[in-house]
Amino acid sequence: MTTRRRSRANVLFAVEAARRWAADGVVANALNPGGIWTPPQRRWSAERRAQNERFSRQAEESGLFRMKSPEQGAVTSVFLAAARAGALRP
Repeated sequence: MTTRRRSRANVLFAVEAARRWAADGVVANALNPGGIWTPPQRRWSAERRAQNERFSRQAEESGLFRMKSPEQGAVTSVFLAAARAGALRP
């Protein structure tokens, strides 16, 4: 399954879970933390790393995308797991 399909499935699951269990007070969220620099990327070939670095640089310059550290990527997940996120009900 492609990343795009997995992301879409995650969103659709959250939408349906929210619909089914809203009356019970269940809140469902879907998130995509974006591009995260992770340890497996250290095993990429030099060519693939160079391609990814070029893409990342161009995307950052455009303001559309920015690669993040694992810690930065976790911020949204941690927030959604926190009690304050309960205020995000539709």
